[in-house]
Amino acid sequence: MTLLEEVVRTLPVRPKQEAEESDPGYLLRVSARNGLPSATRLLSLCGVRAHGRARHCPVCMRAANPIWSQAWMGAGAWWCGDHGVWLMDECSRCGRSLAWRGIHWNGCRCGAAFAKSTPVQVPRSVMQFTPAELSRGSLVRWLGALSCFGLGSKAFKRADNQGQATVQWILESGAALRLGWPSTFHEWLHGNRAVPGDAPALTVNSAWPGLVGHIRRLGSLGDRALVKDALTSYLDSAYLETTPLLGRNPSLPQASRSLTVTARGMGVSLKRLQAALPAALPGRAAVYTTKAGRTRGALHPNAVPDVANFMHDGICIKDAGRLLGLSRTRILALAEAGLLLKWGRYISKASCLNLLGRVRAMTTTSPAPADAEPLAEVLRLCVPGHRTATAVSAILSGEVPVYRVVGQDAVNAFLTRRTDVSVALRVTAGEFPESMTVDQAAKRLGVKQQVAYHLVRVGLLASSREKVGRRAGAAVSADAIDAFERQFVALVALASAAGVGARRSVSWGIDQGLKFVSGPSLDGGRQYFVERPRNGDSVGEGDSGDAREGRHPEADRSGSTTTDKE
Repeated sequence: MTLLEEVVRTLPVRPKQEAEESDPGYLLRVSARNGLPSATRLLSLCGVRAHGRARHCPVCMRAANPIWSQAWMGAGAWWCGDHGVWLMDECSRCGRSLAWRGIHWNGCRCGAAFAKSTPVQVPRSVMQFTPAELSRGSLVRWLGALSCFGLGSKAFKRADNQGQATVQWILESGAALRLGWPSTFHEWLHGNRAVPGDAPALTVNSAWPGLVGHIRRLGSLGDRALVKDALTSYLDSAYLETTPLLGRNPSLPQASRSLTVTARGMGVSLKRLQAALPAALPGRAAVYTTKAGRTRGALHPNAVPDVANFMHDGICIKDAGRLLGLSRTRILALAEAGLLLKWGRYISKASCLNLLGRVRAMTTTSPAPADAEPLAEVLRLCVPGHRTATAVSAILSGEVPVYRVVGQDAVNAFLTRRTDVSVALRVTAGEFPESMTVDQAAKRLGVKQQVAYHLVRVGLLASSREKVGRRAGAAVSADAIDAFERQFVALVALASAAGVGARRSVSWGIDQGLKFVSGPSLDGGRQYFVERPRNGDSVGEGDSGDAREGRHPEADRSGSTTTDKE
């Protein structure tokens, strides 16, 4: 005789236990037939855990003589197999959890009858899975935990809660993800990606923190492989997105390869590949920096041909200058303004040809005026290097008319007038205030601050005493800047345009008959300045005129353009 039978024999009313009736449910029925206020005492005497959670089917409880079925007690029993409704473990009126010691045979201690609870039908998407497929560690429960609680450190701890409402939520969510596999899982991955912030590319672990570790919670090796394959297929397609996932994880069979392996396969240096990727994949650079400050990245094989073609299009800055007929300084100025595409030490040849095409499209069909000169010559004589982009933008916008010369290439194929360019530079000088400090004037002239202060001191750059901003001091007007640029030019700029190095610029300037107005051996300035050649004059022609009669450096003709201090 069992302990339960011995306890029941001591009671006056001893109903027979049904075949499918659970022991706690039978004790509830026995206590009700004997008029006991609670079954707690009987449960304790029989060794039944009185604090255990009780589950019931609201439809079964509507029978004339309902019993608490043993089938409701199983660990994987979440719904009634006879009626297809979710089991209930909370009171529909007071919301208390239904513990064996706190309920009656047919109702809660608050007075609510179990038979009046509203049943909830189990979705077919859940019922088609076996109990093993819905147990702890299964793929459905794993997906449901991620869908309901995210990737937090306590997501699966919360999912282990045996509350019926929690389990119902997890199973329904997990079944929906599992049935639409893998597209539904891809949608979840896309919707739960971490915000990249300043980094345009993300690693797997930064996009979904802890996901790879959570995969180990799956009890089946087949389920783990299934999830990894789905994640890998998502990563293979993500490289085309605005913010791709480019990190590699050894535990995932990803197709992406490290930049080192990719560079070796392409036959280029790793440094060159890293410099090209932000421009080759704009907005989705495939390079990221680790917390330790090391550069890392990965590239999908499908993106390698596009990157290789982009890198093949790159030419050095000197070749870009030859293609356009411009100096290195002007090429860099155009690249900084976005008119040319630069990456690392290279310029995109396609961007150079595109710029020439845009300028060609702005040419007029009318004959060129008599005072029109080659565009390269006008830029060299009238436009400082740092303002090259301003002059070219004025041409592209139609403010400066250009005329085409048939049979020539590069910027020599276009003619324009110096006066038109000078006017456009004065009009577009709004990036600087009308009255500026000497420091601001130095930035606009593209010289060092010490050079600008010296030009003001010797009177070549006109200034006045006034308040600029919050401080009173020397102020330079925009008209004074324009007047200086029309009249004077740095010797090294003219020499560089003529292909002469800085060390030979002084002797070259004397040979060309340039008129020196400032410099180390003339007035102690840090840099030599000369008068601009007049309209119609060409540097290198003629040894007569005012230039030969001007001041010349007293130093030997070694070519130094600055003082020893610099």
